[in-house]
Amino acid sequence: MSMDADEYQKLALRTLDGNLDKQQVLSMGMMGLCSESGEAIDMLIKNISSGRKINREQTIKDLGDVAWYLAITAHAIDCDLSEVFQKNIEKLEKRYSSPAN
Repeated sequence: MSMDADEYQKLALRTLDGNLDKQQVLSMGMMGLCSESGEAIDMLIKNISSGRKINREQTIKDLGDVAWYLAITAHAIDCDLSEVFQKNIEKLEKRYSSPAN
């Protein structure tokens, strides 16, 4: 099954508590992004300190959680995920493009 970013965001938003206002969604989204990043770092620390392999399936689940928090955070600022992705690519292309000859 293939899905584009905006379709994902629309489906993800169906699971968002409709009683939250935009500020609450923004706060929850940003805190969730930090929390999920912390879980990824914890997995990396265990990998480095004890040689524990990175669990692919758990990593995919964690990335899904990051995607959900990203989707609701973007929604809180009235932004589609496709816009987030496009602006990021534009920034990266500008930052890492070869200088003109």
